[in-house]
Amino acid sequence: MSVLSFSWLVWMMATIAVYWLLPARWRDYFLAILSLAFLVIYDWISAGLLVTLTAVSYVVANRGKITTGRILAAAALVIAVLGFYKARASGDPLEVIRDVAIPMGLSYYSFRIIHYLIERARNTLPEHSFGDFICYLFFLPTILVGPIHRFGSFVADRREKTWEADKLSEGMERIVFGYFKITVLGNYLLSGVAAQAIGTIDPAHQPLILYLEAVRGSLNLYMQFSGYSDIAIGFALMLGYRVMENFNWPFLKRNIAEFWRAWHMSLTGWSRDYIYMPTVGVTRSPIIGTFASLLLIGVWHELSVRYVIWGLYQAVGIVFVSQLGKVRRKLGFKPLKPGVPKTYLHVVSVLLTANYFFLGYVIIHQQTLGDILRSYWVILFSWWL
Repeated sequence: MSVLSFSWLVWMMATIAVYWLLPARWRDYFLAILSLAFLVIYDWISAGLLVTLTAVSYVVANRGKITTGRILAAAALVIAVLGFYKARASGDPLEVIRDVAIPMGLSYYSFRIIHYLIERARNTLPEHSFGDFICYLFFLPTILVGPIHRFGSFVADRREKTWEADKLSEGMERIVFGYFKITVLGNYLLSGVAAQAIGTIDPAHQPLILYLEAVRGSLNLYMQFSGYSDIAIGFALMLGYRVMENFNWPFLKRNIAEFWRAWHMSLTGWSRDYIYMPTVGVTRSPIIGTFASLLLIGVWHELSVRYVIWGLYQAVGIVFVSQLGKVRRKLGFKPLKPGVPKTYLHVVSVLLTANYFFLGYVIIHQQTLGDILRSYWVILFSWWL
């Protein structure tokens, strides 16, 4: 099922219309039942997995004595299921994002379940019922491509939401904007016009071709994924829920650390809370925490060597930026005063950051380590030899 399909548009519009016509006490349960029906129709395996994991995780977290061992066992089960399917899947970056090769939505609801289990162990969840938990996991707007929203904010919205024309209008605008990103900027300009233009370049200019393809692929990945997120956020808004943002203009950030605080924020925030912070707490090393966090983000996309390398590559950039900042402070460098030099430096920093990410796309675009190394050799060295 693609968000570009007519079927998905019908599901969205029909859901919104019926949802607000129903009595308030029935709306969220109707939405949960509709979400289950959607999965049964389009991916019955995913429906079975979600039902099973929902039941197991809730019983473990809310029946009998809550122990760390029980919580860890339930989380390990979820991770094992996700890892099993991730290990069998391999595809292009867009297919990985869309969960095309694994049960629909598994990457997203697995991490929502783990978030719930961890916060339950920490005793930080709000008072809630099994109905709240069902409605949280069986939430149609975020079933396909996230974001990985949090349970506490969802429950707060569920209890306080009312019909608001402003939210309905804002939600529709986000949906239109998302479709524009995907169809016009992504599919037409980047996948169509830009790809054809790159295809006309003389094959003798292989370094330029590979570099431009990395730029095109990275920007297309952003347009597609942020567009999916816009549609999900808009859909949720039209149902009265404000789920978390997923992107915040990452290609305008000054360094790769800022970039990753603005790219796929629901996943990076999850990784920060549940991988980075615990790792730093144990090791007292932000560097190890950064590598662990980005490695998790890499294998979340695909359990493969290329995504392990990609995660480590991103971590190297973040650690370099962090260490460079420490060196600058030790040497007594002072921030530049506002003016032309600072503006010029800002532009250069943005371009360097974007290009670091573009070059990282080479890793996930290739299938083997040999292909990755050959591509980097061509882009970085062969043009001047």
